[in-house]
Amino acid sequence: MSATVTEKYPNYSPGLEGIIAGISTISEIDAANSRLEYRGYNVHDLAENGSFEETAYLLIFDKLPNKKELEDFRNTLAAEREVPSQVYDALKATEGVEYVGSVSQPALAERLAYAHVLAYPNIFPETSCIAVMEALAAGLYVVTSDLAALPETSEGFARLVPVTFGDEAKHARDYGAALADLSPAYDVDARWKQVVHMNRNHTWSVRARQWTEFLNAA
Repeated sequence: MSATVTEKYPNYSPGLEGIIAGISTISEIDAANSRLEYRGYNVHDLAENGSFEETAYLLIFDKLPNKKELEDFRNTLAAEREVPSQVYDALKATEGVEYVGSVSQPALAERLAYAHVLAYPNIFPETSCIAVMEALAAGLYVVTSDLAALPETSEGFARLVPVTFGDEAKHARDYGAALADLSPAYDVDARWKQVVHMNRNHTWSVRARQWTEFLNAA
């Protein structure tokens, strides 16, 4: 008579039931109160009252930053976003382009209020794209590629251009044609529908609630 699974493997736990996968001091799930906490802070409070940089600082340094620490941290992040100098040189030399440089997320959101189009001709698979969501939430036209999760992220509000791999010239032509095809008149009703939808469904507080619901259901 063959031994049962539990007899042969006494430490076996179906579906990893009761098994602690890891111990973390960073996050904690309070299932009884439907709370997800980072370093003791409710994620809903962080999402509604803080910024991305403040939450990142909290996760790394186990404390929320004061004004000086937050400014230094943002400057450090900006300094680490190194881009080849040739890219900056090309931008500065392009007619009609104003080179701004790295800015914080709050500053970016403020500047987007004065923009009309996000041109994002990326050629790599995005799992999601905060830049596209920020632009849509601010009411911009968005022209980007149809790779990976960008169709899902943009939810029908962006102009998606198929990418022809191995033929950069064709991709450039197709993307340029998509930009040129944008309506010269700003469609206020369509953009407002876009703004309402994105701000209702894609804010950090919504993401925090979705993660809390997902983890509580697990």
